[in-house]
Amino acid sequence: MSKQLRFRLTVPAPAPIGGLLDPRFQYVPAAKTDLRATFARIRAEQQQPKGKP
Repeated sequence: MSKQLRFRLTVPAPAPIGGLLDPRFQYVPAAKTDLRATFARIRAEQQQPKGKP
């Protein structure tokens, strides 16, 4: 009885977009953060259909 070998190819993860040096980044102090707006934005992003993986 021989065992079948299965190989799994790993796909490299894409590099993160943005960062502190990204010109789109805007620092907001914690005291000025609007959590309601932040959570509303996150909920809206989660409900959008995602593209092909």
